[in-house]
Amino acid sequence: MHRIFGIRHHGPGSASRLRRALELWQPDCVLIEAPADAQSEIKRAHLPGLEPPVALVLYHENDLRQAIYLPFARFSPEWQAIQWALEASVVLRAIDLPAQQYLARGSDAAQLPFDQLAGLAEENSPDSEQFIRDPLSVLARLAGYEEVEPWWDATFEQESDDLEVFRASLELMSKLRAANTIYEKPETLQREAYMRQEIRKAYKEGYARIAVVCGAWHSPALDVVASIKASADSQRLKAMGKSKIKIKAAWIPWSYPRLATNSGYGAGISSPAWYDLRFDHGHAATLYWMGRASQLLRQQGIDNSPAHTMEAVRLAGTLAGLRDLAGPNLAELRAAALSTLCEGVPERLSLIEERLIVGDKVGLVPPQASVVPLQQELNQSLKTLRLQSYWGQTEVQWLKATEKKPRGGIDLREDNDLQKSHFLHRLRALDIPWGEPQEANAQDLGSFKEIWRLHWQPEFALRIIEAAMWGNTMQAAASARLEHQAASTESLAELVVLLQTALLAGLAESGPLLTRQLQQRAALTRDVAYLLPCLPGLVNTIQYGDARKTDVTALAVLMEEITPRIALGLPAAAQQLDEEAAKTLVRALLAADRALHTLNLPHLNEVWQKALDQLSQQAAVHALIRGVATRLLFDRQRISMEQMSARLSFALSAANVALDTAYWLEGFLPGSGLLLLYHPPLWNLIDAWVSELEEESFPEILAILRRTFSRFKAAERQQILALALKRHQEVAPDTKKQSLQKQEQEQYDSHRQQTILPGLLAWVGGD
Repeated sequence: MHRIFGIRHHGPGSASRLRRALELWQPDCVLIEAPADAQSEIKRAHLPGLEPPVALVLYHENDLRQAIYLPFARFSPEWQAIQWALEASVVLRAIDLPAQQYLARGSDAAQLPFDQLAGLAEENSPDSEQFIRDPLSVLARLAGYEEVEPWWDATFEQESDDLEVFRASLELMSKLRAANTIYEKPETLQREAYMRQEIRKAYKEGYARIAVVCGAWHSPALDVVASIKASADSQRLKAMGKSKIKIKAAWIPWSYPRLATNSGYGAGISSPAWYDLRFDHGHAATLYWMGRASQLLRQQGIDNSPAHTMEAVRLAGTLAGLRDLAGPNLAELRAAALSTLCEGVPERLSLIEERLIVGDKVGLVPPQASVVPLQQELNQSLKTLRLQSYWGQTEVQWLKATEKKPRGGIDLREDNDLQKSHFLHRLRALDIPWGEPQEANAQDLGSFKEIWRLHWQPEFALRIIEAAMWGNTMQAAASARLEHQAASTESLAELVVLLQTALLAGLAESGPLLTRQLQQRAALTRDVAYLLPCLPGLVNTIQYGDARKTDVTALAVLMEEITPRIALGLPAAAQQLDEEAAKTLVRALLAADRALHTLNLPHLNEVWQKALDQLSQQAAVHALIRGVATRLLFDRQRISMEQMSARLSFALSAANVALDTAYWLEGFLPGSGLLLLYHPPLWNLIDAWVSELEEESFPEILAILRRTFSRFKAAERQQILALALKRHQEVAPDTKKQSLQKQEQEQYDSHRQQTILPGLLAWVGGD
């Protein structure tokens, strides 16, 4: 005989109940709803070191982008059935449609359009349409629940009469599926036909007590295996055709946040951390949950006493009783915690929900459980480079951190450290950003020093599987992916970034190829807007090449080719721009100037500064750009103080539009007021210009001036404000001949102060 155990995927009550039922019934064969080609890996679920949450990934051997994931937690009924069967040495089989059939269909799996579904309804209403698509959601809504999960939990998961609950679930699903208005996808019917064939196979092999563990919805279709002809099931399966896809499987770590989504085989759940407690403690889970919530709030400095905890437990139990529930569920826990532990503050409840409802638990998978070559090579590299202790740790860590150097750091002059850098950069090239390079401290400056911040994420295990499509080794996969990205990008700046990544990752075979592509694209590009953003990346790459002993001669040649082209085209490219375009060009201009100044090649500096000089004096160039160019020339000592004063005086001329002058000042004073403090004549020029502004012009330019001066440090703003106050409080010497003149001047200055000072204070950001 066979017995159907219909369960809720990842249901803690179902898991506990199923374990007890198997112990009581003692089957000699356990069949579980899982793809049949996962059979061999499922039997390895008892490996030492394999700790859920984990997932079994089934993937196309030749196209790793095609994959199916089967996630398991401790409270997953299927996991408990697997563990019981392996511990009891009972035959264990996966009986669902093989994954190769799913992957062979791709996105072209046959589905009946919704307009046809709606036509099957007995009455044209939203509920009837929803009932066709998802009858359980309609039942949940009729019972007063917005979602299926809490309804199922309250109706089935909290009951303790093991076998009777399975019978009740089977009866409910049988009645639902007996209604002809329920539409079943062809895929569902094919799966059930395949599972019935597997049950018949177990009977033929002589097993007398067959336990079938499946999703509750499938239970009626599998319970009636004797009343459906095997030939009918064979005919349905024959219509699918045969798939020639070769499937491989591997165990990978999973996480509770990832389990709290609808990704993967089966259903996602919204509360894995709570289900974990429910599985371990049953109805006593409420007490444990409230205790942990109280402890969590105390760790955040929020007072909570044991009395608060007990009151919250009692309130949750009372709410459950009023709602006729066997025990509190999430709705009752949230309400009780919010009103007692959180004192009505929703933000505190959000913290509790994140940690104690979803949770952050991550599973573990031993190296021998993976069969992906790239994963095997990664594991070996972690061991060789002594990075094993960092991998798999969810908290932020610093590579080679010590008590004296909490941010750690590696030295590229040491071979092992250089290999670490290559390894971390290769992972980044494969979109696995385990390591994040950081800026060095002032005392650690030097291109041979790298600081890495490490933060492992559970999804990295999935990305390794996905990255394996590019190659079987880290080097081959990273090279192939970078070359693919380079072939598909039109941006020179992105191409420079890819080239820099290849050099940092020690991908010697990709560097020359990407360099040639960059040279070819640059040779065909005339637009300065595309060429200019490349300069900083090229300079940075050339510098890193020195530290890593990489040949960057070709890049240096390219640098010498495109810099003069950029310099020649820049004055024309900067003309007739609006404000947003001018700001974009200024950002690229400043970055390129810093890069060329760092490289410090005299002949390149010469052509670059000539271009800046043209920018600073062409009237058709946006005033913001002219101001920036003038300041860069002065900082590089290409113009003297007298020349700069003359240019500033010309820019502040009354003949110029006030708005243009304000933009010029914004470019001329990029983030610091020290120039004005150290050179009073420049300040006097600006002060005089502001003083002479027409009243109607001042509001128009105030926003720009305020933005300019707000970027100065607070101390600089205060000193500039003091200069302004001092200037406007000065009074002419008191003499008898000037007494009348003085009186008139005082009256004029008083009126002037009242008019100008409020705007001046707003301008410099003073208090």
